[in-house]
Amino acid sequence: MYSNENIFNTTHQGDVYIKHEFIKTLKNLRILIVYSNDFYSKCALFYYILPSIVTEEGNRLYNIIYSESATKTLKNVYNSLRILKPELAEILDMSYIIKVGRNTKIPFGRLYDFVQINTLSEINSNFDRLIKILEEIEDIILFHGFSILLTSTNTRRTDIEFLDYISDNATFITECNKFVYTDILTLFFDIVLLAREDDITFSNHNILEVLHSNVLNIIPGFSIRYEILPHE
Repeated sequence: MYSNENIFNTTHQGDVYIKHEFIKTLKNLRILIVYSNDFYSKCALFYYILPSIVTEEGNRLYNIIYSESATKTLKNVYNSLRILKPELAEILDMSYIIKVGRNTKIPFGRLYDFVQINTLSEINSNFDRLIKILEEIEDIILFHGFSILLTSTNTRRTDIEFLDYISDNATFITECNKFVYTDILTLFFDIVLLAREDDITFSNHNILEVLHSNVLNIIPGFSIRYEILPHE
């Protein structure tokens, strides 16, 4: 059981084991990572969560990219990973992209489908296509640009109900800026994590803390420390 026990005094090997075991429990769940600076969430997602679940499950990776701004951000992340962690960039190269936006430009991977949205009025009507796609995928899904979606729709429940159509067999992960986060989102996610700076030790670490859970063996308040750039 993952409780709010403090694991900061564990050995490096023990720390790595706890991270891996915790990430394994996220399989087939809907996870939201809340952040104040997306640098913290990107480190957790791309350095720890993504490689663990891809290796553990051996499933296909699908990236849903909402908006051209999210596409640009992911291009920056990808270019950084090619330098810092080439093996992670290779995982992205092999992934499938579902682009939701004005054009088919993608930052990496292979285009799987394109949902064209030019104006806000097209979100609900064209999301029907996205719903059909979500119902079919039973692998790993990363949704990029969720904060932009919440900002453009003012977090209306009707605009995020497409999350209800995610397959129960899929592992769904997305990120959200804390300034657009609202409690209504807990209705659609099994686990809500907070990625933040480690302001106690002032070290090369961040903190990943459980804010919300409907999974009984993952208790709110549990937290793990992770390195900003992990060792080999």
